[in-house]
Amino acid sequence: MAELLSVTEPHDGVVVLRLERPEKKNALSIALRDEMSEALTGLVADEQVKVVVVTGAGDTFSAGFDLSEFERLDDAAYAERLWASSDRWHRTLLELPLPTIACVNGPALAGGFDLAVMCDIRVASQTARFAHPEHRFSDVVYGPLHDLVGGAVAREVLVRTKAKAVRRAAVVGATLDL
Repeated sequence: MAELLSVTEPHDGVVVLRLERPEKKNALSIALRDEMSEALTGLVADEQVKVVVVTGAGDTFSAGFDLSEFERLDDAAYAERLWASSDRWHRTLLELPLPTIACVNGPALAGGFDLAVMCDIRVASQTARFAHPEHRFSDVVYGPLHDLVGGAVAREVLVRTKAKAVRRAAVVGATLDL
């Protein structure tokens, strides 16, 4: 099986965690989310690690959750595994005691948008795009987005689910423009 995630050795306290599914636009499968949660938990225990940089392989940061996995939600055991993986992944990122930097190297869509929002700092390339096509956000995403850009912009993103509304978040300080 192909490697889903690469993690560099610490260099001056910095570790780069790269999503390695470029052929799937770095879609966040159950396996990738679980591997990422395990890796982040392990990095916390490493005294050499001071900062975690998250990025995607290829030209996409992340297209979000692997939608092909949602086709099996009628299987109760599978659905439980999917939601447990999602909950653990979100909780691990939100509660991580290490600073995280999202290096958004291309589109950050849906769960990829969530990943960028849950990081402490976002650095966006010229090709970065932010969008959350779902019609509603869960509290796990709305809370961090609200904290990041304020209530008015967060609600605008909720109401206007187009990339244009999310790009406005960059204007009010959600990303560092390099």
